[in-house]
Amino acid sequence: MVKLRRVLPHFSFLSVVLIPLLLGSTIVRAETSLNVSVDRNQLYETEVLNLTVQANTAVDFSLGGLMNFGGAQIESPKFEGLEDHWEVLDKQQSYNMQSINGSTQSTITWRYALAPRNTGQLIIPPASFKDATSEAGYVEVLAGSRPRDEANPPVVFVQAEVDKASPYLQEQIIYRLKLFTLGEARGDMSAPSHPDFIIEEMGETAKRYEMAYNRRYEVYERRYLLFPQKSGALTIDAQQFTGTVQDNRTRRRVRAREVSNRVTVDVKAPPANYTGDVWLPASSLFLDETWGADNNSIIQGDSVTRELTLSSLGVLGSALPELSRPKLAGLKVYPDQPSIDSVEHQQGVQSTRTEVQALVAVTPGTYTLPEVSLTWWDTINDKERVATLPAREITVVAAAPSVSDASNSPSAAEAVSSPTHTDPLTPNDESQSERASENLIANSLEAKTAAPESIVSDRTWLAIIALIILAWGANVLWLISRKNRASDGQASVTAASDAPKLSALTGAIKHNSAELSPLLLAWINSHSIARYTSISDATGEHDELVSAYRVLEALRYSAHNEANEGDLKAATDTMLGYVKSNNAKSGAGKTGKKNTAHSLKPFYPA
Repeated sequence: MVKLRRVLPHFSFLSVVLIPLLLGSTIVRAETSLNVSVDRNQLYETEVLNLTVQANTAVDFSLGGLMNFGGAQIESPKFEGLEDHWEVLDKQQSYNMQSINGSTQSTITWRYALAPRNTGQLIIPPASFKDATSEAGYVEVLAGSRPRDEANPPVVFVQAEVDKASPYLQEQIIYRLKLFTLGEARGDMSAPSHPDFIIEEMGETAKRYEMAYNRRYEVYERRYLLFPQKSGALTIDAQQFTGTVQDNRTRRRVRAREVSNRVTVDVKAPPANYTGDVWLPASSLFLDETWGADNNSIIQGDSVTRELTLSSLGVLGSALPELSRPKLAGLKVYPDQPSIDSVEHQQGVQSTRTEVQALVAVTPGTYTLPEVSLTWWDTINDKERVATLPAREITVVAAAPSVSDASNSPSAAEAVSSPTHTDPLTPNDESQSERASENLIANSLEAKTAAPESIVSDRTWLAIIALIILAWGANVLWLISRKNRASDGQASVTAASDAPKLSALTGAIKHNSAELSPLLLAWINSHSIARYTSISDATGEHDELVSAYRVLEALRYSAHNEANEGDLKAATDTMLGYVKSNNAKSGAGKTGKKNTAHSLKPFYPA
C-alpha cells in the first residue's frame, strides 16, 4: 500500500483529517469515482513506477451506451504536468461491465509505467475523468540503483566496460555494453555517443551466459569501437535499457528500465619522443609489395606494375597515410587511385590501404627505387617502430632495333645482296620459301666458316638454329596452304564476323579503355605471321602500332594536362590509322582469289 499526500495548508486541522490514509483515493462526483494507486512510495532513479487509475461509472444500458465503451471511444484521465517529472514508458487500458437490478456499472482501468526524470520528492498530479478528480500525491526517488547482492539478485541489469582505461590519442578502444537478465528480455538499448570520439558499431549482438550474484544470467553483448580525438579525461554517459522482462518465478512480464554505469577514460597525448611525421597508433602494422612482372629489368618503352600494401590492426582505414612515391629521371611513375578496405576482426578493426603504381621505362640505365618506410607506435609494447620496404634496383634495357633498322645495317645488306631474297614470299610459291630458308642457313654457315677456329665448336648451335628455322618455315607454309584452301564465300563470312571485333577495337582505342590490350592482341594475331602471347612480342612486325600502344598504356595512369592530351591524340590517331590501313589490305586480299595482299612478310625485307 502506497500513501498519496495532498499539498494542503498546515494550519487547517480539518483538511488534514480529510486526507485519505488508505492506498489510493476515491472521489465521487455524481455517478463517477476515481481510484489512483502506485506500487511503491519510494524507488531508485533507475526503477519503474507502476501507476494504476481505476474509474467506476454508471452506463446507460442501451446499444448506444454500450457502443460508447469501444476501445477507441474511452478517453484517458488527464494528468496536468505529469510528464514534467515522469517519462511515460507504457500505458495500457482495460474495462468490464456488470448489471445489478437494472443498474449497469462499468470499471475502467488504466495502467501506466513511469520512469522518474530526476530525484527527490516527485509529484503525482491529480487525475480527472468526466466529473471526478483524484488527490495529488508524492513519491520519493532516490539516486543510484537499488543495492544488489546474492540475497537480492536483480532480474535485469546493464553493465558497460572498456578494454583500455588509459589509451593514446586515436588509439582503438573496445567498448562493451552487456544486458544481464534472468528472464526473456524485450526492449531497446541506447548506443554510446560522444563528440570527442569516432564510434563504430562492431558486429552483431552476441548472446552467452555468465555468472553474477551467484546466478546464471543470460547476457546480450554489443561491442563498439571508439577512437578518441581529444586528450584528457573523457566520460561516456550511462546507457539505458527500456523494455519488459519475464519473471521466471511468477511467469509474468514486467516493465524494466535499467541504466548502466558511466565509463571514464584518460586519453594520453602522443609521446614527446615520437619521430614519425604522422601519429599512427596500432596493435600491428606492416608493409608489403608485389610486382606484375620481372622487376629487375624493363625494356625501354615498356611498363611494370608495382602494388604497395599497408596493413594494420587497430587503425581505421581513413587514418592510414599515403605512401611515398619515387621520383627518378629515367622512370616515370603513374599512380592509380588507392583502395582502402576495413574489416572487423576479433580484436578490432583490420584495415588495408593498397596503392598501385605503373612504372614506365624512359631512358636506359640502372635506377634505384628508394626505401619506403613508415613510422608508427606499437600500442601493445608501448614503443616506436618503423615498417620498411628495402631499396630496389631496376635496369632499363634499350629497346631492340626494329626489322627495318636491322635491314639498314651492313650485315643485313650483305645478307640480302642476292636478288632471289628480295622478292616477297607469296602463299602459292612453296619452292621459293624453301630456297629462302636454305639461303638463310647457308649464309649463317658461311659466316661461321669465316670465323676464327676458336669458335668452330659453335657449329652445333648453328645446326640447332637451322633446324628451328626449317621447322618454323614448314609451319608457315602449312598455315599459308590452309588459308588458301578457304573459299571466297568463307572469306566473306569471316570478314563480316570480324566487323564487330573491329568496331570494339576502334572504340577501345578512342576511349583508351582497359579492354584495349586483349582486343589489340587478338587483332595482331589475326594480321601476323606468328601467334604472339603479348603485344610487346609483336615489336618487330608492328613497330608503329606497338609504340603507340605503349604511349596509351602509360597515359592511362597519368593525370590529364595539355601535354598528355597532345600525346594521347597522336597515339590514338596513329593506332586507328594503322588498324584501318592494315584491315583494308586484309579485306582486299579476301575478295580476290589470287590477291597476295594478305601474304606473309618476306624473310629478308628490302
